[in-house]
Amino acid sequence: MKIFVICSVRIATPEYRKMLEDYVFVLEKDGHIVHLPHRDTNQEATEFDINNRNMQAIKESDEVHIFYSSKSLGTHFDMGVAFALNKKIKVIQSEKYGDEKSYARMLETWENCYDKINNIDVDINNFTDFTKDEHISNLKRLGESNYKSMVGQTVFYVKKSYGEHKIINWCPIKAEFLLSLDGSKFWSNPFKIIKIWKKQ
Repeated sequence: MKIFVICSVRIATPEYRKMLEDYVFVLEKDGHIVHLPHRDTNQEATEFDINNRNMQAIKESDEVHIFYSSKSLGTHFDMGVAFALNKKIKVIQSEKYGDEKSYARMLETWENCYDKINNIDVDINNFTDFTKDEHISNLKRLGESNYKSMVGQTVFYVKKSYGEHKIINWCPIKAEFLLSLDGSKFWSNPFKIIKIWKKQ
């Protein structure tokens, strides 16, 4: 397997680099082909050439392993490339996060829902208002492989201030969820649903 390692380079300490090299040593010992940026990308090249080389290596990889640091600009650039190319990732090292939006939270979601969003089954018989591709994008946003799997979940409708709603049914003919709030029930298209992600 070809693996690209996303990690800090410019701000890396000798101890950090040694930790990365020890990690890569184990992978290569198991027969994997690993691209480690500080070792395999010419760091004396221009910024453009460095990013272009990393992009090509990410594109050729089967999997991307991430040592995340919010302080590393290059890490964010490489993550964007991997995300755009829909690469399977493994988060090896990350940061704690709270209620606010963060890349650390996004990485956890990306890693956990990759298999689901790449095996999507659009369980809909009605494409009058939205196309199949739009529904696929929406399922990826929700981190689900199909809408029926969300039945029983608690979600937000339109915005958080409207309160938490329970999904009690999915109708593929209407292409809508049946929601419940304080005893009242109503139908909603899935694009108005906001998933409640579990906190770390």
